[in-house]
Amino acid sequence: MARGIAPKRRNGIGMRGAALLIAALAGLALCLAGIWQLEAARAGLTITRLQAGTTPLTVYRRDGAAASPVVVIAHGFAGSRQFMEAYALTLAHAGYVAVAFDFEGHGRNPTPMSGDVTRVDGTTSKLMSEIGRVTDVALSLPGADGRVALLGHSMASDIIVRQASADPRIGATVAISMFSEAVTASAPRNLLIIAGEWEASLRQDGLRNLKLADPDAQEGDTVGDPAGAGGRRAVVAPGVEHVSVLYSSAALHEARDWLDRVFGRTS
Repeated sequence: MARGIAPKRRNGIGMRGAALLIAALAGLALCLAGIWQLEAARAGLTITRLQAGTTPLTVYRRDGAAASPVVVIAHGFAGSRQFMEAYALTLAHAGYVAVAFDFEGHGRNPTPMSGDVTRVDGTTSKLMSEIGRVTDVALSLPGADGRVALLGHSMASDIIVRQASADPRIGATVAISMFSEAVTASAPRNLLIIAGEWEASLRQDGLRNLKLADPDAQEGDTVGDPAGAGGRRAVVAPGVEHVSVLYSSAALHEARDWLDRVFGRTS
């Protein structure tokens, strides 16, 4: 009886080993495909690392692109510029000069976050100043045509709303997963609000801020004229939440298309 059972055990082990090998090979193939896709997304771009004081920057520019607007890209709390790379790559391929950076206390920024996080004149003011310094450097880069927009996620959405309202150089603002009490009926100018489908409270807040400009507006509506006197739009990226909205093709395309409308470009 023992001799009859032993082959089944050996066959069982062989089948499990084959299944593990197939799973490992499939995983390796997926990893290689992911690496290939990441490198393909960078093809045709020049990617440069710079500093604005102690703030580390990464600049993305399409090879051979004509002079174009700059987009300064800001990450959320506990994030880094790497989290925002999908937007940087998308906008760079569209011909923009995309500049991502690490806020103080984040990523490779050696300066600790400071100030009172509960006060607008505390940490918020310091981070606004940091964006101002990054904007100064971004506008001085080769290929920048003097126009600039801000794009930010989560914590950064409030920072960029306040900075765009205070800095007349900012032509457009893209606020992703936005929460901010600084939006008014007319400021910041040319505001696009993007929320993930599964960010219920942030969707409500985005709609509330859209209705400041037009009480009858609904999600997906554009109020005003972003190519003229100024506009506002609130949209929902389907099937995503607070992190995956950073990789949503719908959100990426909305951001690009909004900036194209504001700046009169066709990507």
